[in-house]
Amino acid sequence: MHRLALFAIALTACGTSDPIEPPDGFLVSGSIDIAGAPAGSQLAVIWEVDDALIKFGDVTTQGGGFLLGLASDPPPRAINPSGIAVGVLVLFDAAANLPLDGAAFDDDAFDAHFLGFGDYQGVLWRGAGIGEQPEWAPEFPEGYSCGRCVLAGEDEPDSFVPTACDLSIVADENICNWQ
Repeated sequence: MHRLALFAIALTACGTSDPIEPPDGFLVSGSIDIAGAPAGSQLAVIWEVDDALIKFGDVTTQGGGFLLGLASDPPPRAINPSGIAVGVLVLFDAAANLPLDGAAFDDDAFDAHFLGFGDYQGVLWRGAGIGEQPEWAPEFPEGYSCGRCVLAGEDEPDSFVPTACDLSIVADENICNWQ
């Protein structure tokens, strides 16, 4: 709860006077480090599986920050055959019409409203021993956690290491190519 209290104070200091009601489930917080990103932008967790972009989880940003809750496991369609799901935090403008949780994202709508990505960070979900998992997977507990990308050499997949779930959203396309 200490982290939530500090986050609520930070949002109040950034101009948000409404009390912050903590969401249910696994919590991810962070900052929007994009100059001119409007309050009321939409932050979504996008899970890539077989070239499909599946949306599961979203929140409207407030005062340069966010607090996102994931109340249940990702939908089966967002989980890779290895039993790993990697969600990238993506910031969209307030006009974006986000799909329902579990639905695929339209590429044109994605591009038209895109503002930024999580800075080489993501939300990870790991299932119990489903399929062959990447070498780095055992570093993460079953269920949700957060990870920071470790860039690999050319022609090798990137990997993740555990990190605190206090993430930054930046304008660059800093995403992890782990598959």
